[in-house]
Amino acid sequence: MKRLVSLFMIMVGLCLVSCSSDSDDAGSRYYVKYSVSIKSYPIRKMTIKCETPEGEKTISASTEWEATYGPVSKSFKPKLNCSAAEYATITGRIYISKDKEPFTIKAENSKQSNLTLTCNIDF
Repeated sequence: MKRLVSLFMIMVGLCLVSCSSDSDDAGSRYYVKYSVSIKSYPIRKMTIKCETPEGEKTISASTEWEATYGPVSKSFKPKLNCSAAEYATITGRIYISKDKEPFTIKAENSKQSNLTLTCNIDF
């Protein structure tokens, strides 16, 4: 009987130790990198709107644009919206980094004239 109780206590202890919780991310810092490029002839300007820790930011660019924002919380919702004249192909990417880890692509797409990307921070 003692052996059974001891085995039960060990199993309960292992379960408690191996269970994960969101509190492990409490000290984590996340960074968001947006990247946009446009292909068109003649070269056209594009309007870029992106979500930052301070709110939505609007930028005007002609060929490529990239920016990194952070730190942000895990609940932050990255969003990228790009628009340009007809016949322009826009390629956009959203990257996420946790602490000092390398950036990982979380959203990517190419479309004509209008492009919207969103993703979740799910590390």
